[in-house]
Amino acid sequence: FTSLGGGMGGAAGGLCDRRAYGRSFNTLALAHATAEDKDRVPERIAALTLAHEMGHSFGAHHDDNFPNPECRGYLMGSQSSTTESIHHFEFSLCSKRLIAATLSSMSYCLIEQDRPYCGNGIVEEGEACDCGLPSHCSQRDPCCTPRAGGALVYEEGALHKEGCSVAPSATCHPSQGLCCNADCQYADLKEHGI
Repeated sequence: FTSLGGGMGGAAGGLCDRRAYGRSFNTLALAHATAEDKDRVPERIAALTLAHEMGHSFGAHHDDNFPNPECRGYLMGSQSSTTESIHHFEFSLCSKRLIAATLSSMSYCLIEQDRPYCGNGIVEEGEACDCGLPSHCSQRDPCCTPRAGGALVYEEGALHKEGCSVAPSATCHPSQGLCCNADCQYADLKEHGI
């Protein structure tokens, strides 16, 4: 729950907010079973809950907070109704206005960045290698240090701080040319007939 300000009490939000100590952005949790009889939550209810919580992340409030009765009975109602109204899958005009205002002032974080990102599996400017997710690196590219979120990585007796660089246990990386083999060691020139 993050206040975007300017709204009716307790504005919800989250779009473009940065992580901070003591704040959780895990705003969406769908239970698979109800408390009473352990039945699975119907897919329709799970979909509505997901869309509703995403509405909060984009700045929408509960429609019940608005005096305009035309905004009642839509997706952002504080309680879901058992009726099968088509409006339950739509944002009300009130919600659309709030979402539009949020996007007009805070959409900068939705624009793709032009800088390298360690961990996407693409070798970009400033990266010696990029093996993708840390869980894949040992199989995909043992010569590369995976993204570690800035934390120190302990590997074979050495601490290494930066990801997407040649692993401390490696002498070289195969991307540096034919002189480096798949074992992360300089190749014997005889292997290449030299």
